[in-house]
Amino acid sequence: MIINATLLDYPLLQRLAELDPPPLHTPLLEGTPEHALAAQGPVHVRVFWAHTAQMNWLGAFVRAFERESRVLSLLSPWPFGALSEHLRYYTQAHWDKGAKSGILRY
Repeated sequence: MIINATLLDYPLLQRLAELDPPPLHTPLLEGTPEHALAAQGPVHVRVFWAHTAQMNWLGAFVRAFERESRVLSLLSPWPFGALSEHLRYYTQAHWDKGAKSGILRY
């Protein structure tokens, strides 16, 4: 899933790291010109159905933010790392023949 962490009043990366085992997660702005905002941008998260702590966290998170557009669920046969890199690439928008750039928001 992709979680929009923009102006999120919740310590997302901290909570993910506290889970046992922590789910795979990648801030999609890491390694981009906007890397200083990585913790505040979209975060790609892989939750495993077999891990009770991860599923409990996901349920609580979705209930807490159900009135906000925070979670985009997606299914893919791609490996997590390859999908993260692909999604990261698509956060970068360019126009005016490359003279201008910015972030494409999920």
